[in-house]
Amino acid sequence: MKETLAKSLLWSAVFVLVLGMLIGSPSGQFFCFVVAAAIAALPLSLAGKRRRLFAAGVTIAAVLLAWSVYSDFRQDFSTYRERAKASFAAPAR
Repeated sequence: MKETLAKSLLWSAVFVLVLGMLIGSPSGQFFCFVVAAAIAALPLSLAGKRRRLFAAGVTIAAVLLAWSVYSDFRQDFSTYRERAKASFAAPAR
């Protein structure tokens, strides 16, 4: 992998990770953290040694943050499903 591509992917992962920290919704946070981990996984497996270390740090941070938000995400998503079922079951007028 070219170093410029690895660098761009890592900075993109960091940007998405920070964006996830700024979002107030647990669903949005969880999505951003998972996407950041997925983006950082490419340089983790294909880049040079220094970039791999940085990618490992970003991936670990993203996974830990996603894990910390997961219970809130599940609760938020179950509430969303209940609202969706209620609105779908309601007769249209």
